[in-house]
Amino acid sequence: MVLALRISDFLGAEAAKKLTHFVLARQKQDGGFGLTPRLPATVEDTYYAVRILELLGEDETLTRTRDYLERLDWSISRRARTIYALVYLRRKFACPIICPPRPSGKSLQVLEEAYYWQKIARICKKELRFRLSSLTLPKNPIIRDVHYYLALKGHFLTPAEAAHWAEWVQACQTPAGGFGFKPGTTAFMDNVLPALEICRLLGCKPLNLSRLTAFILACQTRAGGFARSGGGVAFLESSYQAVKSLWLIQENFSRSS
Repeated sequence: MVLALRISDFLGAEAAKKLTHFVLARQKQDGGFGLTPRLPATVEDTYYAVRILELLGEDETLTRTRDYLERLDWSISRRARTIYALVYLRRKFACPIICPPRPSGKSLQVLEEAYYWQKIARICKKELRFRLSSLTLPKNPIIRDVHYYLALKGHFLTPAEAAHWAEWVQACQTPAGGFGFKPGTTAFMDNVLPALEICRLLGCKPLNLSRLTAFILACQTRAGGFARSGGGVAFLESSYQAVKSLWLIQENFSRSS
């Protein structure tokens, strides 16, 4: 699998093997995945685990996960992010796609909710109409807010606005290579993936790709997973963010650097 080979090239065969072991150690008897080997499965942790294994080309053995998904319904959460994870997984494992109840107008006025409801609508092949003009950034946004905003409204930006946000996201990169929540703040893995998505949307790139790659790789722990920062504790979410970020670097930025 070409995709798996590219990620393994970044990590090295041994590091990729350790990451696979880290993920599979969190799978439960019911087929889902949990935050730690001892905690019960959640939809979001299952989503992160499956996405990591997809990127590593190791997802063909997840035969029990379909059973876990078929036991769940929309009552698990009202949060669009969780509902999106469930819809994505049900599609991947060929479970019947039953579209969730239509969101309220209020939820579509929240950036994160509107962003994930739009992704849900694409999978369900449903039209989702809401007023983009009602979606605004907080007065002092962090990088995640800016990503949601640009993903929803980027096509309507003026050239000057696009240039402003391109400079802003580049200014979020720290000397060590990672990205802070906003310019001048400490780098965490949480911010790397939205930063790369912003760069992809705006047609710009991080100022220092080599340091960014080094920052990501330095977050891998001895256990095989990735932490939010070097020396931290590994989680499935930060591990997914790391692997997906490496994939985006390869697919969108490496060839032009």
